[in-house]
Amino acid sequence: MNIMSRIAVQRICVLIHAMSSPSNQEESAIPALPRGKACGNCRRRKVKCDGAKPICRACSLSLGTFSDCEYAESGRSQIQIMEETIALIESRIRELESPESQNHSVTLQNPYPLAGLYTSPASPGMDISMGVFLSSVAWAQPPVYDAVSGVALSSPIPLSMGLNEPRDVSSVGLRQEEPPAAIMQALVHTFVHHSAEIGGFLDTSRLLEVADHTDADARPIPALMLAVHLWGIRLSDSAEFNDYEELYLSRAVDQVAQSLPLDCPRKVLQKIQAEILLAYYFFSKGRNIEGRYHASIAVGLVLGSQLHKYGGSEQGEGICATIWTPTMDPVEHGERIDAVWAAVVLTNTWMAALVAPSDIPFSSPGFTIDTPWPSDTYGDIALQPIPLSKGTIQKFLREPAAAEARSNKAFLAKAAVLLERASYLHLQYRPDAPENETAGLKNSIPILDNVIGGYLASGLPRLDQASNPSDRMNITLAHTIIHAARIKLQSTHVLGCDVASRKKVLQAAKRMLEITDQSRVQDTEFVNPIFGHLWTICTLAYISEIGRMRSGDSVADDTEIHLLQNVDKLVELVGKFADRFCWKGLLETIEAARAQSLA
Repeated sequence: MNIMSRIAVQRICVLIHAMSSPSNQEESAIPALPRGKACGNCRRRKVKCDGAKPICRACSLSLGTFSDCEYAESGRSQIQIMEETIALIESRIRELESPESQNHSVTLQNPYPLAGLYTSPASPGMDISMGVFLSSVAWAQPPVYDAVSGVALSSPIPLSMGLNEPRDVSSVGLRQEEPPAAIMQALVHTFVHHSAEIGGFLDTSRLLEVADHTDADARPIPALMLAVHLWGIRLSDSAEFNDYEELYLSRAVDQVAQSLPLDCPRKVLQKIQAEILLAYYFFSKGRNIEGRYHASIAVGLVLGSQLHKYGGSEQGEGICATIWTPTMDPVEHGERIDAVWAAVVLTNTWMAALVAPSDIPFSSPGFTIDTPWPSDTYGDIALQPIPLSKGTIQKFLREPAAAEARSNKAFLAKAAVLLERASYLHLQYRPDAPENETAGLKNSIPILDNVIGGYLASGLPRLDQASNPSDRMNITLAHTIIHAARIKLQSTHVLGCDVASRKKVLQAAKRMLEITDQSRVQDTEFVNPIFGHLWTICTLAYISEIGRMRSGDSVADDTEIHLLQNVDKLVELVGKFADRFCWKGLLETIEAARAQSLA
């Protein structure tokens, strides 16, 4: 049956259905909804909608197969966003396929080439699915808003550049000559010193060995080395090196966007590492839209190559079975596992800070992470194979105090998972939500809080267990993330002024400040840029309680003076790094909250 015949049959079915549908009187009994409140399916079909949830009457009676209805109470729905994204991509494909056509509309394009997601013609069949591709261009959604200020984050991306259009470095007045070899080596060593704090998962000793290898095939891909040098400049904070920063940034962005064959596991890992480093770089500069873009690409590469199935009891299909075959090299084995969790930590923490959903829908079919938790040392895997796993995150959420995976790396990854879950529940609350939805949210909050409490009680890594300064900072970060997760969860508006929740918020804020003091963060010159957002969450919790204290409704055991001192400590801490990490907006948010609550 050809397409026209199928369309004709469908139209006949619709007419038959219309003739057999309830009377006009019954249809008119459907309550009139305000304009724009109908579900997406009814709006597209121009059918009267009763607004019922989870699925309206019109959709439940339709011959079509509809899932739960999607209502766009707060702007465009996810389906609309995806449809618009698909339309833009299809339009761009038509332009690239017919360059001689003159009927192209004038469009604003992403300045970063998307070719990095495509495979080489030499490796047919190893392509990343369209679903993963669309998830990796999450930057194409409406403007992102700052986590606490609610201010739209404007894009610093120059929108005049098109896809695959190289940047003209000379046009922006950048320094052109390469720095001396000795300086480049120093930059690499500077990066290595802080690598673990900014998402570095590749073995640094091997990176140093091959950085200047005479064999081009043995050297890391250019995008990775440029990102390493860029971070070396950023970490050095030296006027001597700063002249090269924009040059290396431009080159790194251009190189990371180049297409890469997905049949070489080493190069795929290096590509993921380069994207993660660039994401952290942009976040550290306050350029959150670009940071989110590169974070999404890193996640897209992990999911698209099915690396999240590596080491699982059920191996992935296609490319995973082709390139992620088991290896007897413990270092390479560890890098594959660590790559997955580096992407999880990046997207879960920063999407929580930006009040956006995580790029890893780990509860959805096909996206379940089966990769085992990371380890601090992998040893001889030929003699001590790591047990195969399945549903790693789901198992942790069911058994948070389980004895498995007690490494410092796993501690950080689990903390990021808890923050993402807390942020997800926090985002679910809507003031106009029906009571049945609110009841479900109220049931979910104590379940997750029990998970957080169980994990905290299971005995977490201590600062004195750190093997080096970076390890110490990551332990501090993990503790800070967990306490921020509890504050965010217990501050959910659906709980109102629940006394028990407010006490948990104050306890978490107190513990966050204690771990910060113990680790002497104030004496360091560099921290993970996510710290500022976590400290702001803590500060706002204190300010809120002080406001209640002044109105005679406080649950705090401490005095107002003590709570104010805690606020001042946190403000001083954020202020110390404000210029370096563009945290002035966070300071303004804190001051606005202080002025409103403590006036």
